[in-house]
Amino acid sequence: MSFNVWAQHFTVWYGVGNNGVTNSSSYSSNHKLQFANFGLEYTDNLSSKWDWSLGVGYVTRGVKSRTNYTQVEGNVAFRLVSTPNFGLSLLAGPFAGVKVSSNYGGARTAAYGWQAGAKLTYNRVSLKIGYDYDYGKLFHSDNHFYQLFARVGYSF
Repeated sequence: MSFNVWAQHFTVWYGVGNNGVTNSSSYSSNHKLQFANFGLEYTDNLSSKWDWSLGVGYVTRGVKSRTNYTQVEGNVAFRLVSTPNFGLSLLAGPFAGVKVSSNYGGARTAAYGWQAGAKLTYNRVSLKIGYDYDYGKLFHSDNHFYQLFARVGYSF
């Protein structure tokens, strides 16, 4: 008997992110779609219904500026549906990133926060839809940074 029946092990992914910033004092917001998001993720079982994953990626953030980060993220996922060919999980966990490049001189050198979402798998292909909430400026301004993302992955 194996506990790794569900395990996806390594997944390469490419995705898009809809970056946003909301000013809580005026309730105004700006959005920008970014396409430079790709990475690698490792997933394995915690128990019969729970998985854990650890990934690293190249993620673009920013609305008026474009800042690229190398981001590490860890998630715990609860499997709602689990068959040999199909799966649906809800996931959540922290992320942290270090700035690689930016077209804006005042860009932060670090990004960190929390993400949550859902992952749908069919055979070796997956679709992960989620939300990143960046705490990086939480204590420095009235702005709240976030990213809605969609990632398509292939597991091997």
